[in-house]
Amino acid sequence: MNSLELLEDISSAVVLVDVDDKPALGKLMEKFENLLQALPKTTDKKTYDIIIRSMSYIKTIILDDAKDPVKAFNEVSKGVSELQVRLAGGGDGKERTVRQFRSRRGGNVCSS
Repeated sequence: MNSLELLEDISSAVVLVDVDDKPALGKLMEKFENLLQALPKTTDKKTYDIIIRSMSYIKTIILDDAKDPVKAFNEVSKGVSELQVRLAGGGDGKERTVRQFRSRRGGNVCSS
């Protein structure tokens, strides 16, 4: 999978995962790790920082270190939104979701 497909997969998972579901949180962490590995070498530091910050929040929830797991997970969700703008925004400053980016490019919006 390329980075946009991985981000779409993460976006879907964030909507469905429950903060009490540790196995699902672990799988979400793996998805972020896969995204890190799939990013082009030219990706800016801010994008890497957002991914690492999101992974850190997930880790604190899994380890029961988060004072407020829901608030921590909301930060993960915000990070995913930021990544969507950075990776799928097309560089023109307009916010788009991964699906909107693919639609604009004429690509398939269905995930497999």
